[in-house]
Amino acid sequence: IEKKNFFLKAIIKESLWVFSNLFSGENQEIQIILQNEKLIEKLMQLLKSEHLEIQREVFLCLLNISSHGSSYIDLILNFNGLIGLILFTFF
Repeated sequence: IEKKNFFLKAIIKESLWVFSNLFSGENQEIQIILQNEKLIEKLMQLLKSEHLEIQREVFLCLLNISSHGSSYIDLILNFNGLIGLILFTFF
């Protein structure tokens, strides 16, 4: 079971890394990706992970999203993402 959890954690971490790279792209690309509102909700859930590596990747995703302007910051704030951004800033 531990081996399974190790691989699951690695898959989640690498998937978040891919999303982080996508979120650093053009506004049009981000708009398409974020049409699925469940994605931000899932990021907020993963921000509560017990694994710092996963929390870090989620933070980078949120940071990259928010770097595209106030409408994206508002989107994150609508999902209580401010708490995660603030807390991770102090790590």
